[in-house]
Amino acid sequence: ETMILAGEIGLAIIAAAYMAPIPAALTEMFPRNIRVSAVSVGYNLAYAIFGGTVPMVAVWLIKKEHDDLAFVWYIIAAGVISLIVALSLHRQIKNQLPD
Repeated sequence: ETMILAGEIGLAIIAAAYMAPIPAALTEMFPRNIRVSAVSVGYNLAYAIFGGTVPMVAVWLIKKEHDDLAFVWYIIAAGVISLIVALSLHRQIKNQLPD
């Protein structure tokens, strides 16, 4: 039980580390006059598309490959795409926030 608790605490720390800067990054991406709409549409659309299709993609990959770990490649691809976007946004929004 101690190892499970330690693992959960570790995952909570990791999740907090990558989720904490999301609001600041999202607000810095858009000008003030469209910020709320743009952030809400972008954030929720991404969750609807990727979060909504994940179960279907997981089942399809597992059945197609006959391997329970086939879905890992989907997660790795999503991580690589996210890393590329995050690195490009860092350069793009470095000094863009006017207020």
